[in-house]
Amino acid sequence: MKNPKLIVKPFAKNGQKNVIPENYETSMEGNQATWDQGFGQITMLPVAAGGLPPKGQDFNGIFNQLSENIVYLSQGGRFKFSAEYAESIGGYPKGAILQSDDEKKEYQSLIGNNKVNFNVAPDISASWEVIGGSYATKAELTNGLNKKVNTSDVSQTLGNDLTKLPSLDLVTRELGKKASTADVNGKLAKDQNGADIPDKTKFIENLGLGDSAHLLSDGNQVFKSGVSSEQSLGVKKGTVFIETSIAGNTHPVTKLKRNTGSEIEVLWPSESGKILIHKDIEKITPKVGEFNQSPFRASELSSGWYSCNGDLYDLTSPQGQALNSLSANYKIDWGIKVSNGKINMPTPRQTDGKTAILRPVNGTARLPGSVEGDAMRRLQGDFYARGVMQADGKRSSVGAAWGKNASLFSNASRSTDEQAIMLNTIADYKYEVVDRVMFDTQNAVPSSDEFRMLNMGVTLTMYLGV
Repeated sequence: MKNPKLIVKPFAKNGQKNVIPENYETSMEGNQATWDQGFGQITMLPVAAGGLPPKGQDFNGIFNQLSENIVYLSQGGRFKFSAEYAESIGGYPKGAILQSDDEKKEYQSLIGNNKVNFNVAPDISASWEVIGGSYATKAELTNGLNKKVNTSDVSQTLGNDLTKLPSLDLVTRELGKKASTADVNGKLAKDQNGADIPDKTKFIENLGLGDSAHLLSDGNQVFKSGVSSEQSLGVKKGTVFIETSIAGNTHPVTKLKRNTGSEIEVLWPSESGKILIHKDIEKITPKVGEFNQSPFRASELSSGWYSCNGDLYDLTSPQGQALNSLSANYKIDWGIKVSNGKINMPTPRQTDGKTAILRPVNGTARLPGSVEGDAMRRLQGDFYARGVMQADGKRSSVGAAWGKNASLFSNASRSTDEQAIMLNTIADYKYEVVDRVMFDTQNAVPSSDEFRMLNMGVTLTMYLGV
């Protein structure tokens, strides 16, 4: 059957249109269209007789809603379960077919007035039945059937054919050739754990172990010989067996085995070392929030370590979650704050651009993270310089200068004003003039715009473990 002309878009999609009410109410205008009455009687009378014309917006609204459903079906759409619609119509009728929300199955109603939502209901066996869904393709079915065993693939004889399977009869006959229980009675008993071996030394020798293996009284097994490329070194403790052998005459290989058949292989380095269990690793793993001074640049830090440079991370990121997991006291002490969904790394750099040097505190009078401003030791010195004027007004060549820490003072300049400072009157001298003395620490030590000690740069890092 050929398709009719398919509608591309709903009628009046972009035009003026009214939403058509379900039912007519007396408060509505007489020419208002509704789904239950359509157009009222007044729209069917001549205007001269008091009639009112129907509204064009109502026509657009009606045709828009009708054609919207038609366009949906023309595009291959399938109606899905609607609880609101089911309630308004009293439930879906028997035989109604709807699509699942995931658009992978189709369900047919088995009952009338059906309000059961098959998408969420735990049991729909009495109300809905799956009639369509994802089925295997012909190629998938063929591929699956090809994996089944054909009777021609069953063999009645022993052989090396990898494409054949032994029949039950063949297996039974071959097992019948094995030793019976009666045949093995009196032989080595498994509950004796080798205690009934007459010559244990000869037994170990026959196994190819030579005299390298020894059993201790507590059941542990050790080897006294070194490891070569032709033998293994092992230690047994309970259900765990540690075996060491040479891999390609180069590197020892350690296998940690259990009687369940599982094993862990560890390649040893050329130097001696230890195999750590998880408990030991936890002891040496840094705690989140620990500081360290690293000789590497920020871009070269080991995994889990980050530079304390004030970087911001999203709260949902691994770094952000690690920072936010720190205690409230820690975050207060080190200025870690959450703002606009982000959290910052701590930083020793102060608001004036200076970088603080870390210093231990006692944790009581002063807490971690507290900042002491820069300061220098107080330097004091006295320096006196006295020039004297003779009674005749001439400057005397005789003077005196003395003081403590005199090297801190420089640029002494003599005042030329004879009346500069009157100190006192001394016999034979009329006036005293005091020289100007400048103070500058740079004359004694290197100076800078901040106080600092001799230092070498490192990267202050913090462990986040992610």
